[in-house]
Amino acid sequence: MIMLKPPKIMMINADSGTVCQITYNGQVWEHSQMWQVMVYYHQLMASYQHDVNSAEALQLSQDSILDAASTSSIIPDSPCCDYAPSSMEPN
Repeated sequence: MIMLKPPKIMMINADSGTVCQITYNGQVWEHSQMWQVMVYYHQLMASYQHDVNSAEALQLSQDSILDAASTSSIIPDSPCCDYAPSSMEPN
């Protein structure tokens, strides 16, 4: 399962005053105005929720494909877990 971390806000004391830093998925955004930080944060939370839902859907899809392949009778007389199509078998 893919583990994603949600966006994180940190307050940083800089020479010019307090700056908010938001990190998500290896990227960093900085802004000195709190309203702008909250806009960034809400946009990144929406992106995070989309990424989490997409990762879960992908995992479910992959699991479904593997489950279907393991119980498939399309390849007769094949040993368990042999998913190679007949075109790949040696002549």
